[in-house]
Amino acid sequence: MGGLEPVTHLSAKHVLKVLRELLEEGWPVRYAVLFGSLAKGWMHPLSDIDVGVRAPEERRVELASNLALELASRLGVPEDRVDVVLFDYSDISAKPAFFYEMLAEGILAWGDEDAYIEDLVRAALLCADHGIQLRKLGYIDNYVKTLGEVVEGWGL
Repeated sequence: MGGLEPVTHLSAKHVLKVLRELLEEGWPVRYAVLFGSLAKGWMHPLSDIDVGVRAPEERRVELASNLALELASRLGVPEDRVDVVLFDYSDISAKPAFFYEMLAEGILAWGDEDAYIEDLVRAALLCADHGIQLRKLGYIDNYVKTLGEVVEGWGL
């Protein structure tokens, strides 16, 4: 099967069902979130299936690979059309905007709802703090001013 084979025939409901069944078999994960275009309801021919998985740090690469392979097999799609993003608590600090979008716009598929909510709140607070710092430093105003000067220089 080719890597560009569309997965647009899959519904979020079906993927969530298959993912839940898979994780019920005892995978070492805290929770899993379906995110991306499938969760948002706007799949296109180049879309893949994005799954965020909160898991312990040890053996992450192996876990992500095995989970992606098994989910792809059960869904009947090429392996490269399933993207599993494994993370733990500390990863949220490194990329709060990414994880906020994943958790806020994604669908909790399976697992510890309290941990999911805790991580969502943490990501939201980190994003808010980042925004406050950008405003304090005048970064946004400077960016808009510089962008305006550049566009003005184009003579549009």
